[in-house]
Amino acid sequence: MLSVYFSIGGGFGVIDSTNVTGGQGQDFTLNFFIKSGVRRQLTEDFAIFGGPFFQHMSNGGSTTPNPGIDAFGFTLGASFSF
Repeated sequence: MLSVYFSIGGGFGVIDSTNVTGGQGQDFTLNFFIKSGVRRQLTEDFAIFGGPFFQHMSNGGSTTPNPGIDAFGFTLGASFSF
């Protein structure tokens, strides 16, 4: 069976921005992501999946500058159930 998926989410995190020129300005970050893809169920307990992934991290404008970090990539994976 082949299925299409979409996911969106966010949260907060901590990075090490100490003494980094042009860094986030603080260690607290806000995170946001979007991903989608296809999932192929190969057996009852095993599936493979892949698709594009975008993530943004920033300090939410709490300091200046607020450069933000954007990452775009591709994910590949496998899932097992037991």
